[in-house]
Amino acid sequence: MTAPEDYDFIADLNTSNVNASNVSLSCTNDYCDEGVSDEEYVDMIIGYIKPTPQEWVLILVYLIVFTVGIVGNFLVCFSVWRNHSMRTVTNYFIGKYAAR
Repeated sequence: MTAPEDYDFIADLNTSNVNASNVSLSCTNDYCDEGVSDEEYVDMIIGYIKPTPQEWVLILVYLIVFTVGIVGNFLVCFSVWRNHSMRTVTNYFIGKYAAR
């Protein structure tokens, strides 16, 4: 896989004979007309992707709910499988949906 022509300056920076004439600093992002450099554009993307503290709380709550649900469904399936008195048609139905 070869690098696009716009990113040739990165390959030039990795060589030992770098001079100002062979480094092309062309803007390659969607905000070039507004004066945003590529470095600022990458910083904007990282700032957009990185979760805020409120989003971390929501992620933690979702993980807790997900984990409790998985454990609870496993316990339903395990109890129907282990206890012969619970092997009724209704409990098989509930266990089938807990396994999904």
